[in-house]
Amino acid sequence: MRNLPIVRDGVDTRGLAPEEHGFVNTDVLLPEVEGDLTGWTIPAKDLTAVEGLTCRLGSVYREHIPDTTDPAIRALRRRGATIYGKTQTSELGLSAYCEPNGMPAPVNPRFQGATTGGSSGGAAVAVARGLVRVAHGTDGGGSIRVPAAACGVLGLKLAHNNQGAVPTGHGYLARTVADLATVTRTELRSRSDEPRVGYLVEPLHADVDPQDTESTQAVARALGGHEVRRPYPRSHFACFSTLFSYRTARIRGPLQPLGAWLRDRGQQVTSAEYVQAAEQFMATGEMVEALGVDILVTPVLAYEPPPIGFFSSLDPAEDFAEQTRWTPWATLANMAGYPALTLPIGLGVQLVGVRATHEELLRVAARVYNGEL
Repeated sequence: MRNLPIVRDGVDTRGLAPEEHGFVNTDVLLPEVEGDLTGWTIPAKDLTAVEGLTCRLGSVYREHIPDTTDPAIRALRRRGATIYGKTQTSELGLSAYCEPNGMPAPVNPRFQGATTGGSSGGAAVAVARGLVRVAHGTDGGGSIRVPAAACGVLGLKLAHNNQGAVPTGHGYLARTVADLATVTRTELRSRSDEPRVGYLVEPLHADVDPQDTESTQAVARALGGHEVRRPYPRSHFACFSTLFSYRTARIRGPLQPLGAWLRDRGQQVTSAEYVQAAEQFMATGEMVEALGVDILVTPVLAYEPPPIGFFSSLDPAEDFAEQTRWTPWATLANMAGYPALTLPIGLGVQLVGVRATHEELLRVAARVYNGEL
């Protein structure tokens, strides 16, 4: 494994193992051509195939070397980016915290001793420590936006097609809106149309008392937003939970307790239950769009990141439930296929593009950070 920088952008990284920096490895895949990302080093999340780069999928028991490259990573190379290794993730991306199976957990640079969030925890750490400007991530239940909030960086989940009850989209983590704009080819110049903004601080998917609602309300009010009602009952989250478990039913090989519990649970889901859950899942967007807003503003985390090992020390069923209490707004964007952006304000403020593109979310974020609001 290549040596990592000791100091980058004023951040002292001595004494940490590469995995604690957020990296599985730092081998390099060179760009295919020169382009607008020439000179950029962008690591890929270790759930994503990159030809010739060792992939572990968050577990030492799943190590392999892919012979193909995911289209999202290939697109970066075709714009001149160098793929700078792989970043740590939770086992198969199954948790909202990042404790890979058989490897050290990445170290949170914002909250000492706390989880980085997951599953893109390594990407968040690499960006927060200044080792890279931008890191690739994937997000199937908050996996970009949650670690971004926990580590104090920006996290953008791009829109994805949710047909077939697909929850996962690609995206990026960065320290500046400008860097996210570059990697997504977004023009930040403000448009004349003002988005309709609503905000919601009531937890959507769990019963919990959020620690920080003031940050969300302050951003929303600066955008001229108004409070909206919850778009669906709390019980709606059951469709996501059912589908999440169902997709683990055919996983083979050793798993951590959470993964084993999800697999066992998924094997009990009947075909009829799956079809019903998928229909409810894909109806999410219609319910949210009835709010009549372009952008929905919510918190990201209900409370500060707990210590590493907190979630995994719980019984698996309670582990899953507590992760949901910690991130009770995250999966809305996954169920509806919306773009969503974490702003590292307070415990995180989320902009969800109900009828807005990721470009519009980034333009709003630029106005927030440029003091235009």
